Amino acid sequence: MDNAKYHKKLPPNTPRKGSRRSDIQAASKFYGLPYAESDTRAIMWEKLSRHTAEHVEPEIVTMAKKKGHKVVFTPPHYSDLQPIEYVWANVKGEVERQYTKDTTFQQVRSRLDTAFKTLSSKTVQGCIDKARAHLVDLNA
Repeated sequence: MDNAKYHKKLPPNTPRKGSRRSDIQAASKFYGLPYAESDTRAIMWEKLSRHTAEHVEPEIVTMAKKKGHKVVFTPPHYSDLQPIEYVWANVKGEVERQYTKDTTFQQVRSRLDTAFKTLSSKTVQGCIDKARAHLVDLNA
């Protein structure tokens, strides 16, 4: 999976940077993180944010684990390891080849729908194979 921010959303009960001091204290207690009553909110937040970054999984990872799957995130700036990127490029290419200076938005939308409907499983498999081959090349 790519590293898009929305793929790494933490559970709703995870404290956020703007949380109140009392909420940060409660979360610190919940996670077993020591703090002193004299600690500032910033000091407590630093400890808590480090802990959550290392130990609290994104929701999508937890959901996948429950179904017996493992989520692997691709490195940033390696969209060519995502087969969907090749599929999307194929679809956009189909639409682009039909474009003229008089093309309307409705025509673009209709052509997109047609391009997706006519996308063959062989083409999709080719996209998967291409991404996999690139990954193998990177590991060589």
